[in-house]
Formats: sequence, structure tokens, C-alpha cells
Amino acid sequence: MNCVNWNDANEYCRWIGGRLPTEEEWEYAATHNGTGHLITNYPWGNEGAAGRANYDKKEGGTTPVGAYSPAGDSRLGLVDMAGNVWEWVLNRQANSNFYTMKGGSWLSGEGSLNVTAEHGDTPETGGASIGFRCIRVKSTEETGAAHQQDEKDENITEAANDEASLQRGTAPIEIAASIPFIRIPAGSYVTSHKTWDYPEGSTVTLAAFELGKTPVTVAQYRQCVEAGGCSLKHFRPGGDPDACLYNRGAGYQNHPMNCVNWLGAKEYCEWIGARLPTEHEWEYAATHDGKKHRDQKYPWGHFLSKSKANYEKRIGMPTEVGKYSPKGDSPLGLVDMVGNVQEFTSSKAFTHGSVTEYVAKGGGWREYDSFLEVSRSNNHSTKWGYDYLGFRCARSLDAP
Repeated sequence: MNCVNWNDANEYCRWIGGRLPTEEEWEYAATHNGTGHLITNYPWGNEGAAGRANYDKKEGGTTPVGAYSPAGDSRLGLVDMAGNVWEWVLNRQANSNFYTMKGGSWLSGEGSLNVTAEHGDTPETGGASIGFRCIRVKSTEETGAAHQQDEKDENITEAANDEASLQRGTAPIEIAASIPFIRIPAGSYVTSHKTWDYPEGSTVTLAAFELGKTPVTVAQYRQCVEAGGCSLKHFRPGGDPDACLYNRGAGYQNHPMNCVNWLGAKEYCEWIGARLPTEHEWEYAATHDGKKHRDQKYPWGHFLSKSKANYEKRIGMPTEVGKYSPKGDSPLGLVDMVGNVQEFTSSKAFTHGSVTEYVAKGGGWREYDSFLEVSRSNNHSTKWGYDYLGFRCARSLDAP
């Protein structure tokens, strides 16, 4: 059933004694194997969607339910959890009147079929690519002792997750040592705008630190995932999932890791024994020449050039790291500090209730000229990643 809006989908599910699933329930079920929730890209695993789902307008419309079974089924036998139609869930998107949909549709590119991807629209909107499914929650009487056992199991799982999180701080020595960092000398600079912690025109003094020479690449992030140090639950494509590079194959391993949210960026940096830079460290480093911070618009000087950065959607996606080196490098040799992808920092932009957004610096491949100035900032929530958003790591130094 397509062309149904959220209000009517919710009404139907309640009529049959059920309800719409929450976003968390939908995603949890999509890759559950009967024993536990698995972290995979699609309900069936990590293999591509060809032959397993109706997507990318290949069929010209919806197909009968189960047309791609069993190849496209989840491990528990859930049908069409990826492709065919987007599915409404209960959740409203943060700071929005839009309700969330999951699963992708016959119109979507393959990236939208990732179980973490989502879409949204108003509760009055229906469409040829929108449908739904319902869930039922068993009562306490039906579950009895099993419910109590589930709670015990959840406590055990949470304890195991806590233990695992304590062990995520250490990457193998050879991996951590292979990531190039550049030393940034101690010094100060004057802020060009008001920040969370300083008014405009303040002098900010910084201790010496190291900053990653490049944004973190797909290959580097994949090492963390495969070693169990990073979770793909933080791969949260917003915007155009088709421009997210993690699942694009071997030709994109030296491209910047995009579409990972702030939590995933922080997780990776901590895994290699580092951290996200503050916005002040980032801006200070972007034009430092080894002796002092230069007061200039871009890492290389005052004038923007298309031979020095990827911006204005000219290429249509991020390029491999270092494509514009050495022309686009900073005086100290930092690569891709502007253009290609914006970069998360550890600095807060604002907090509203339970929602905190963090500063991102550097502009991205979608941005226009003024957004690439090193003094400019954007801000993003911790939940979403985007095709124009990546990160690099920093390390504190004991010596000045």
C-alpha cells in the first residue's frame, strides 16, 4: 500500500491492535539474526543490493511484496525492508515537523537502502514511494518470565557494551603510527567572530599540539570498523546517501570518510589515541607558517582558486585526499583544510534542551567561495553525517 500519509498509516496500525514501529525498533529488527542485532549495511548483509531489492527506478514502480525474496529478506525473514517503498515510523525528526521513514524505495539510489539511512516528510504527505508496516508489542501476561529474562539479557548486553567501550581507545600500534600528524607550535590568534567560549576579537592562546595531515580516509575508518573500534551505527547518511563513500568500493579508499556523524568521528579519533580538534586549534593551524598564525582568508593566502580546492559542486562529490596538493596545502603542509569536506571539531556551537550542535570548519565540495574562509563555521548535530562532512584528528603534546 503506497501513497499513504503518516496519519493514515498510524491509524491503520492502531485499528489492527498494533502501531507503527519506532525508528530504533525498525533498524534493530532489520538486521537481527534471532540471537542479536548485527551491524551490517543491509538486512541481508553487506553485499550490494542488485538482485535483492527494487531500487534506482529499475522496475519503474513498486513490485509485488516479496518479489525479491528470499535473497532480499532479513535474517529473520522480514520482506522488503530495503527498497520498494519507504516505511513510516513513529519518530518525528529533531527540531522538525517531519516524521521519519526508513528503508529506501524504488526511486532511491542504493545508498538510501542502508539500514541507517532515513528520509522525512510531513504527516500529511503520501507518495508513490511511501508505504508502511506495523508492529505488535506482546503484553506482560504473554511474555511472563521471558520478559524478566529479556531484561536480564539487556543488562548483560549493556555491561558488555560498556566493557567494550572501555577497550576502544587503542588501535594496533602499526595503524596509529601510520597516520601522519603535523606539529603545530604554541601561540595565539585573535578570533574574528563570537564563539561558544570567546567574544569576537578575543586573543586565544594555545599550547602546541598535532593535527592530522589529512582528513581521515575511508580506508583508515574501515580499519577501525573491522577491528571493532568503530560502530557503523554512526554511519548516518543525511542529504544524498549516494554520495557517501564508505560503500563505494576500492576506488574510494583514499577519499575522505564522509557521512559519519560527530559521535563516530569522536569514536575514531579516540580509538587511535587522539581526539577531535577544537575550533580554535583548527583555525589557528589552518594558516600557521611554523612561526606564527597568518591573518589570511585561506590556508595558502587571500585569494581563492579552483586549482587549490574542491568546491562549488564542480566535481559533484569529494575527491581523493591530496588531489589539490601542494597548491592547496597550508604553510605547514596540512592537506584539504578547505573544500572537499567540512570537518567536525570538539567545540560546541549551541545547546538547546537536550540537543547540542558542534562546530564544523573548512567548507566542503558543495560550498561557495565565502564558506571556505578559515574563519567561517557551520554547526551540526551529533546524530547526522552528510556527504560534505568529514573530520580529522588532533593530539595533545606534553612539551610546549
